[in-house]
Amino acid sequence: MFLQGFALCLLAFTIWGLAPIFWKQATHIPTEILLYHRVIFANIILALWLIPHIRDVIRNMRQQWRRFIVTAVLIGTNWFTFVWAIINDKILETSLGYYLNPFLNLCVAAIFLNEKLKPMQYVAVGIAFMGVGVITYSVGYLPWVSVLLATSFCFYGYFHKKSSLRSEASLYIETTLLLPIFLALNFSHPQTLEVYKEPMNFVWLFFGGFITVLPLVFFIQGVKYIPFSLTGILQFLAPSMTFFIAIFKYEEPASRNQYLGFSLIWLAILIYVGESFRKRIKRGTLKA
Repeated sequence: MFLQGFALCLLAFTIWGLAPIFWKQATHIPTEILLYHRVIFANIILALWLIPHIRDVIRNMRQQWRRFIVTAVLIGTNWFTFVWAIINDKILETSLGYYLNPFLNLCVAAIFLNEKLKPMQYVAVGIAFMGVGVITYSVGYLPWVSVLLATSFCFYGYFHKKSSLRSEASLYIETTLLLPIFLALNFSHPQTLEVYKEPMNFVWLFFGGFITVLPLVFFIQGVKYIPFSLTGILQFLAPSMTFFIAIFKYEEPASRNQYLGFSLIWLAILIYVGESFRKRIKRGTLKA
């Protein structure tokens, strides 16, 4: 099951790494409306998928509604922040957020899941946060986009770590809880009817829901079968892709100090990944 979990998480982070290209093409649609329809169409897709299991899903929602309210708020916050940042030319900040996320995973794994960390992993965490400090000093403000993305997704993964519910069922419950609020907000938005006048916009809105569902289902399912701290290794793929997309495709400006900050984070990544693979090779779990 380890290899299955590894592959699912790898697919999830690859899709997330390429996602800015999709959202950047939809800048003609207001950010709020894009977010509302991420939830609306994701919910519809998942409902059709889960028709044979809908009774079990409803029963689980009634039994675990408190936890699902928390995860729904976390993932809703993450989605809105990400899309807003892409549309407002802050792709580099999203990259920084997802670079930070694995190091937060390490802290959560050590504090809440009793996963033992090696001294070099603590060194990696320290260097990563030094990098964030350098970037914060360079831009003159705390990169709130990065912090919000990192913390919301870290705790979203944590709450799903020990869940026995099917991944698509969990996501369906979360979008169902968000649906009434977002439907009301969508139809009260002054630009919704204007967006609906252009048929091609429905294609953008639908695919926004589709690329929302697919990687999250992969991630929620995959994270159950690999150590929580190991998800951090795979998570470096997505921010690396978004970093190069921001610099080379969309030419977002970056100062020398920002490059220095990212260099510190990449150094932390090398230490972190090297230590993680050394542990797994020693235990023989890479062959599992």
